[in-house]
Amino acid sequence: MLPDPAEDAVQALFLLVKDERALSENPRYQAWVISWGEETDRNHVVGAEFLQAHNETDLFSLFLEKVREIDPDMIVGFETQKNSLGYLIERYRHLLTLNLCQDLSRIQTPGGKEGFLNEDHEGWEFRHSSGIHITGRVVLNVWRILKSDITLTTYTYENFVYHILHQRVPHYTFEMLTEFYTNPALRQRWRVFAHYLDRARKSIDMLDKLEVVDQASEFARVFGTDFYSVLTRGSQYKVESVMLRVSRAHNFVALSPGPQQVRVLGWVCVCV
Repeated sequence: MLPDPAEDAVQALFLLVKDERALSENPRYQAWVISWGEETDRNHVVGAEFLQAHNETDLFSLFLEKVREIDPDMIVGFETQKNSLGYLIERYRHLLTLNLCQDLSRIQTPGGKEGFLNEDHEGWEFRHSSGIHITGRVVLNVWRILKSDITLTTYTYENFVYHILHQRVPHYTFEMLTEFYTNPALRQRWRVFAHYLDRARKSIDMLDKLEVVDQASEFARVFGTDFYSVLTRGSQYKVESVMLRVSRAHNFVALSPGPQQVRVLGWVCVCV
């Protein structure tokens, strides 16, 4: 059975930040583990700072405080709709009846569109990108980006890591991770922490290996669009952006018809 945000509490949160100001040959990573409940043996988990919360509500408060302190431009998750950030959004809404995306945004906009762009989890955004909007931050769904860049037989996390980073990683089911985390006799809770921290790091490493951010930034300069539109919008939008730049240089104003005008123009063209 998969975790249900309406029933299953968030026991721990794993944050990892890559400092792009460091040299590419020796990137610096900062990691935090925010958990509540029973203490964990931290000797097995190296390179992470532990923050202990009193309860689940306090866990979310520490998470928001840390994100505001880091102030990232991009929020990345391997699968941001049902897991990762998407799960946190749904759980936050069930627990506190609040919108987590509004609390994560850089600018508080009353009546804004922060959150899931489509509550039915359908449409273009959910089929081609993260489908999550946070004002001032770009949300990247690593699974969708990698799926569109390379062709594989199965699009699992383990298979992506093997073909992109050429590393083998174990596959843990939700049942196995729950057993590690909840069974005190096993004393294997550290395995869960190490697994998710490594998963977060490799998600960023795969984006870097394929130069996704660098290529999208260069294409944004060429097309004259914003960064996120390069990854989510189609070819027509990019072609129109280039044409707008050319027409502006020749003092032309592009036609911007509305939906009704488009239907009328199409009918006229067919008749002619």
